[in-house]
Amino acid sequence: MDVVVADGSYQCLKPIRMDGIKVYYGEILSEHAEFELEDEHLSYLLSATDNHYYNALVCKAQGPKFGHHRTFQLAPHRESSQEQKRLTLQQRGYFAFEPPTDYYTLHQLLNDGWTVQTTCLSEKFDLDQLKNRLGELGKSWLLLGIVSPQGRLQLYSREQPFKSAADWTLLYFAPERQNTAPAGRAA
Repeated sequence: MDVVVADGSYQCLKPIRMDGIKVYYGEILSEHAEFELEDEHLSYLLSATDNHYYNALVCKAQGPKFGHHRTFQLAPHRESSQEQKRLTLQQRGYFAFEPPTDYYTLHQLLNDGWTVQTTCLSEKFDLDQLKNRLGELGKSWLLLGIVSPQGRLQLYSREQPFKSAADWTLLYFAPERQNTAPAGRAA
């Protein structure tokens, strides 16, 4: 699955680049990015900075290119999510993952040892059974997305839920790997 991480800070991109992930060094909203950032092969945009309004601006600006339904951003921090200060969906991207998944929460969970994990669904092991094994969604684990048997990714958003099916692979963020596969099946 192709991924490109864009940032105006070379220091932030260095460890990502060292992990072999493609990067774009520069402002994603710049004219330079418009012509030089190779994003034609990308399906989704996830704006994941600590600035809710910048994330909204990026999603709004890139919406025509990706399709508004494919632009996602992290939720605002609880302190800045007061009803009268919220942006409407028409002014921002869809909130990715399970609220309140903001930048600071993800950063803390990562520091606490949470990792991205996968499990393959089957006729005998579905999303509801995974929820039973992992605990409360949004507290004990976070659903990130799903990958079809053909390799098509779909990000999860409570604002844009998806249907899961057998042979699809769920991506989730949880404490150190737990065995979530049913007996006789590898996770």
